[in-house]
Order: sequence, then structure tokens, then C-alpha cells
Amino acid sequence: MAIITCHECGATVSTEAKACPKCGAAPKPPRSQWNIPGIVVLLLAIAGLVLFAKHAEQANVEEQQERTRQAIAKADADRAKRRADFNANKTQILVNADALLQANDFEKARTLLAGYAAA
Repeated sequence: MAIITCHECGATVSTEAKACPKCGAAPKPPRSQWNIPGIVVLLLAIAGLVLFAKHAEQANVEEQQERTRQAIAKADADRAKRRADFNANKTQILVNADALLQANDFEKARTLLAGYAAA
């Protein structure tokens, strides 16, 4: 048996009493220590946050993968352009060297081809 305070008049009342001896008010039923609906709402909110975080993380990973794919594609395109430019330059050097050889300017042709070999 415990002593509680009357919710109407503030007098001390036994928990086993059917009414307050001073004012006659019926005691309030004891509140549960566990608020089940509140706990359920809290757990659902936590689950929702976890799912949202996982979804956001997955979206971030997919975005990062797409940026990586785009960077690789750009690097491949740049490499192909440099290769094409190098081949065009190489062709032009060989054409110029051939013209110099046809003109019997062997020293200039040798110099031009030596620069080509160094590249």
C-alpha cells in the first residue's frame, strides 16, 4: 500500500482507497510506465530514418559511379584525340621529310626525322 496525493484537493490518500476521504473524488487509474503507442511511433520513426539514410546513401553511390563513368569517357575521348593529333603530326613530318629527301636536302631531313624519333 502506497500513499498518493488526491488529484482534486491534494490530500493524502491510500492507493487502496475507493475515494478521497476529504473530498470524495475517485482516484485516477494508475498510468502505465510504458506508453506503447508512443514507443511504436518512435520505432517507426527510427526505421523510417534508417531507410531514408540507406536510400540517400545508395543514390549518392549511384551518382558517384555516374560521375566516374563520365570522367572515364572524357579521358578516353581526350586520349583518342591526342592519338589522332599525334598520328596527323607524324604523317605531316614524314611527308615533309619525304619532300626534303626528294629535294636532296638530306641534312634537314635528318634533323626533322631526329626530332620525330625523339617524340
